[in-house]
Amino acid sequence: MYHHIRLSEDTDHVFKVDNSGKVQKEGVTMKAAACAVLLLLALAQVKALKCNYCFSKGSDLCNPTSTQTCTGSANACASVILQGPLSQSFRQCMNMAVCQGFIKTPGAFATCCSTDLCN
Repeated sequence: MYHHIRLSEDTDHVFKVDNSGKVQKEGVTMKAAACAVLLLLALAQVKALKCNYCFSKGSDLCNPTSTQTCTGSANACASVILQGPLSQSFRQCMNMAVCQGFIKTPGAFATCCSTDLCN
């Protein structure tokens, strides 16, 4: 059972007190729920990053054969060529820090970007 308390006639703030003495401002729960719904809708509008995808053996950069939708911590599109006895190249979604690690790796040539199909 709740008791409604109005602080004064000229205010719209209504509080309810349950039998245990807990006080809650009326309408707070609905406002919180409405904010949560709006936040979820805003997050749903965020599109996942899309990257070109391919893999090939050899020292030339592969031609994209398909696209890949990035998930999890993969927040960049990468183009990587690894030279040496086992030369290979690939384009794919990748974590930006990992991609930047390829840039610093001897014998590797890499580009990292974060817009759709930028690799």
